[in-house]
Amino acid sequence: MFRILNVKEYLFIMMSADVIQFSSENNPNYRDTMKKLLADGKKLIICTHGDKGSTTLSHAGWIETPALKYEVIDTNGAGDAHFSGILYGSTKGYEIEKTSKIASIIGGMAVTSKELAFNDLCSEKVEEEYKRLFF
Repeated sequence: MFRILNVKEYLFIMMSADVIQFSSENNPNYRDTMKKLLADGKKLIICTHGDKGSTTLSHAGWIETPALKYEVIDTNGAGDAHFSGILYGSTKGYEIEKTSKIASIIGGMAVTSKELAFNDLCSEKVEEEYKRLFF
């Protein structure tokens, strides 16, 4: 059973997390927000921009990752899919630039499906798509 978090619960999660991902859709000053989150101790901050890609900030600096061109069927779930790419790259030990590209791939693959995720999503497909696009 799911429920909406109250403000106190939401703030607790935000304060506890090392990695934050949010959308720039309602935050035109997202870079300022990202700088503040980094100054507050977050290790990795990702801001997605829909079909314009994403911006990542860590102590290593800024990374701009373009959105990839996929046939869009439904964008529902793309942000969650993008974050799953961040988790995937992090668990593989990839550097943040590669991780951001992988996140863009998985988010891009998600929009090609009527479902919330790409139907044939697997690590082999992600790695194959990474090689196809970036080598």
